[in-house]
Amino acid sequence: MVQPERTAETPTTRAVGVSLRSVSKSYGATAVVRDLDLEVAPGEFVSMLGPSGSGKTTTLKMIAGFEQPGAGSVHFDGRDVTDLPPERRDVGVVFQNYSLFPHLDVGANVAFPLRMRRVPGQERAERVQRALEMVDLGGYERRRVAQLSGGQQQRVAIARAIVFEPRLLLMDEPLGALDRRLREAMQLEIKSLHERLGVTVVYVTHDQEEALTMSDRVVLFRDGAIEQHGSPREVYERPSTAFAADFLGDSLSISARLLPGGLLEVPGLPAQRFPLGTGMPVGPVRLMWRPHAVEVTAPSGLPAEFSADRLRIPVEVLAGGYAGDVTRLRVRFAWGDEGVVATPSRGIDHRRGSSVDLHLSLASAVLLPVQS
Repeated sequence: MVQPERTAETPTTRAVGVSLRSVSKSYGATAVVRDLDLEVAPGEFVSMLGPSGSGKTTTLKMIAGFEQPGAGSVHFDGRDVTDLPPERRDVGVVFQNYSLFPHLDVGANVAFPLRMRRVPGQERAERVQRALEMVDLGGYERRRVAQLSGGQQQRVAIARAIVFEPRLLLMDEPLGALDRRLREAMQLEIKSLHERLGVTVVYVTHDQEEALTMSDRVVLFRDGAIEQHGSPREVYERPSTAFAADFLGDSLSISARLLPGGLLEVPGLPAQRFPLGTGMPVGPVRLMWRPHAVEVTAPSGLPAEFSADRLRIPVEVLAGGYAGDVTRLRVRFAWGDEGVVATPSRGIDHRRGSSVDLHLSLASAVLLPVQS
């Protein structure tokens, strides 16, 4: 059979599925990862998102084999690799600090994993060239690392990670040292590379926008455990806890109370029937909206109103920030709750101390437990 010619656009390897089963890790008395279960499908791009110290980097290191679990196991395509050393896991790794060899040129840096695998010289040169072309650095083989920009050095690090055609690519805060413009450009390049290669990617970041932009699925970490996971749209628009709502971006949330009979009570307003089903017990809750789901209008001078499935509530503007097409407002309700909304950058007085009316559809709200 004639094999198709392999090009820089052709996936070269079969992606691997990753499974973490009841994985825990402690350093002394400090539990860093707690009884973690996670499945990553072959070819999936999963971002592990969370604040510093939430366990995401330690989890990545256990997948790579740089750290051993204190309990539980790591599996690739159902095979237990918990005790397998890193060099036998066939995993490409990209770190935030690039970890390039300053005394070697670009070509030698990229070729290093192939030398370690004793790939013959001619094949090694061809694969280095192909990897550099994938990251738009064709012809840079003889450049010194010190001659490259930060973005170019990061591309070299990525080329080195993919040159031996790994089935799994792990990336730990790879864009953290870049400025915003370059970081946004590299996000799209990494996502494009993933689509072209078809490799499984597990990506660690603390940047919410980065995780939402790049991922097939976002896994949100908190205190060594998974708080929520799902598609970027799911975790952003339908967070399951107050922590997830706050960490994943700006929001507006207000105190409320569920009453018997499916009634919802908002401070200072008569209770109304809540139009959405809920399995939560009666008691305090929070109603959350993302900024784009809130309509902002000039003040009507009328008191707050709760009718059918909508709320209209006057609020005080605490601060306004112009952001091009929209202005972001931090607002405060009469009973003290604060939040962020967005409105078109025209026609609204957003000076500190001014008032606006918020129109809130309950159909767009997310009901969150107070204790999460």
